[in-house]
Amino acid sequence: VMVPFSKIISELGAPKVMVNNVSLGTSVALINYDLEILKNVIKDIFVRKGSEIVDLNIKSSELGYKYVKEKLKINIYELEIVKPVSKMLVTDNDAVFLGAVRSGCKFYAAYPMTPSSSILNLFASIEDDYNIVTKQAEDEMAVINMAIGASFAGARAMVATSSGGFSLMNEGISSAAMTETPIVIVLCQRPAPATGLPTWTEQGDMLFAVHSSHGEFLRVVIAPGDPEECFYLTGEAFNIADKYQIPVIIMLDKYLS
Repeated sequence: VMVPFSKIISELGAPKVMVNNVSLGTSVALINYDLEILKNVIKDIFVRKGSEIVDLNIKSSELGYKYVKEKLKINIYELEIVKPVSKMLVTDNDAVFLGAVRSGCKFYAAYPMTPSSSILNLFASIEDDYNIVTKQAEDEMAVINMAIGASFAGARAMVATSSGGFSLMNEGISSAAMTETPIVIVLCQRPAPATGLPTWTEQGDMLFAVHSSHGEFLRVVIAPGDPEECFYLTGEAFNIADKYQIPVIIMLDKYLS
């Protein structure tokens, strides 16, 4: 399919970079799709740049669309319009949060550390509506000990952190094991050593979680692979922790979180 992108942009008097939108309009026409969907996307993306930029980008896409429909008069592909289905688009952090709320978690504490931070934001957004105590502590040592206290008082408690923060929690995890206090710990891994790399991902903490803290004691480590598993296994984590009175660790990474 030959479409004179440069000529179309030149005649429109638009910047050359907008040839991308001519191409998009052409593609939409070739699959016989609704151009209004593309226009709405362009509006959402460029709204901050002003109406002139929005209009030029939309016009560029329209010209590409019209060239195929009016001059080439071809449809290469015909896409079936699928009826909308109600689905949730969630990350694993979202799913762990939802699973915890559904499981009756009544205490959540954390110190923000990527990629676990969004779980704290989610709990804070609904704490009043669902009567969940949510605390941002001064450090990870305070986080784990707050959660142990809440669990000892009878509340289902959860914390989340990343690899460096989990290191600081180790003595507290051992304390939970010694006192047979059930607690759920979400470990969202990131590259080491030390503080590591907050914007990269890694799956290097499995043995660290399995052998965390000093001494030998029972703990369960769960490594879900997708949001659905995160939701259901978070509930399972609380049940296991309560049944055996032990710490349970849920392992994620940046790509999942």
